[in-house]
Amino acid sequence: MEIEVIDGKLFLNGKPLKLIGVNRHDAHPDFGYAVPKSIQIQDLQMLKKAGFNCIRGSHYPQSEAFLSLCDELGIMVWQEFPLACNEYPDDDHYLAVLEKEATAIVRKLRSHPP
Repeated sequence: MEIEVIDGKLFLNGKPLKLIGVNRHDAHPDFGYAVPKSIQIQDLQMLKKAGFNCIRGSHYPQSEAFLSLCDELGIMVWQEFPLACNEYPDDDHYLAVLEKEATAIVRKLRSHPP
């Protein structure tokens, strides 16, 4: 698998890729933050049917189960670093924590290729 940007355009395995996505939070009116797998599958299938190929995983790590469902359906996940909105980005402690979080997220997500 190869992802690259050429002349400002995204390519996946040499083919142009246009990301069409939505923001997603793990929340449900009936189940709160404990969204059952059946509801996650239903939501992802609905998004796939509507033509979406990417989900912004918001500002917290997504579960392994959810990432695996996205893998199965061919949906890319945009994962943000949970500390990226701090007011003090020049603070050495903040930068060290951000680096640690970023490293952990990359290690976790590299087993979920697009």
